[in-house]
Amino acid sequence: MKILPLTREKYQEWDEFCRKSDEAWFWHTSEWIEYVLNYKPDLGPKNMSFFVTDGQKIVAICPLILQSMDGNSEFYYGADYGQVPAFLNELSSRENTKIMKLVFNHLDELSKAENVIRLSMRFPSLDKAFLEDKKNNFNYLTKFNFLDSSIAAQIIDLRKIESELWGDFTHGLRETINKGMQCYKINIFDNNNITETKFREYQELHKIDAGRVTRQQKTFDLMLDFIKKGYAVLAEAEKDGVSTSFAYIYIYKKSAYYGSSCKAKHNEIVPSGHLLQWHIIQWLKNHGYLFYEIGGQRYGNTLFNFPDKKELGISTFKRSFGGFTVPLFWGEKYYDKDFFLKTYGERIRRYAEFM
Repeated sequence: MKILPLTREKYQEWDEFCRKSDEAWFWHTSEWIEYVLNYKPDLGPKNMSFFVTDGQKIVAICPLILQSMDGNSEFYYGADYGQVPAFLNELSSRENTKIMKLVFNHLDELSKAENVIRLSMRFPSLDKAFLEDKKNNFNYLTKFNFLDSSIAAQIIDLRKIESELWGDFTHGLRETINKGMQCYKINIFDNNNITETKFREYQELHKIDAGRVTRQQKTFDLMLDFIKKGYAVLAEAEKDGVSTSFAYIYIYKKSAYYGSSCKAKHNEIVPSGHLLQWHIIQWLKNHGYLFYEIGGQRYGNTLFNFPDKKELGISTFKRSFGGFTVPLFWGEKYYDKDFFLKTYGERIRRYAEFM
């Protein structure tokens, strides 16, 4: 077995592996790695991704980004945890275990060489190995001295018939959607009908809603490319020919992920986002997608996450669409004792403030 760094010359082979591996989702692809590298350039991100080969084919991949966090080197993924490795489907249990140890030993070696103080990783929630095969049904990061920092995610099962999906919504949500049907027109743009003009309308509304330009232009250009390549769709609610809200959805293999949304600043008598999500669900189902993750779930404080009132409200709103809750496995591995004691000391004190 040989470990090699990911270079742009290997992107095509890497992405082909992602398409075939049941443990890989869009977040593993070179497309998303490029997005992360351009997300926060001030953090000095460096692509340290690598793969394992048996001399004939790739048997495992590990997306990995080195960046500076408050002056310290960490393996992170822009504004989120990095992805766990993905492995070749055809590996035997023994081969999988052997290669997994090789990958995590290499991660330790890289962390030491780069003076990394923390490695943060998460599992994808929409890969086939987790959702359908129930393969990765526990946080195996803890086998490699990671601290479990898992949360939860809400996923809609699009295999249900439409009437069942509608019935899973809360009564209040259905009422708001019905009212929205009298006010708004919904448009969904994919790789067949997206235009740069429409995407720039979304980008402008995104800026207005946030009150500023939140990210590098390159990341928006990549998001437009994702739609053109069939990795995303853009949904729009309009009233009297004017856009009132947008939602951006990632699509890969047979699953979809609710990425982000924005809306006009003026107060809507009837919210448009509820209807927008219902049309997205219908579109995804009609196009053969099986699962739709609508986002993480927070229920209260933990030692690694302190959701505010707004975040708790968003979680409650997302649950109003029904679906089922799954663990979203996360983990942190610390390589610096002082940094660990400081980080957890601050978290413990913060948690105690709410007691």
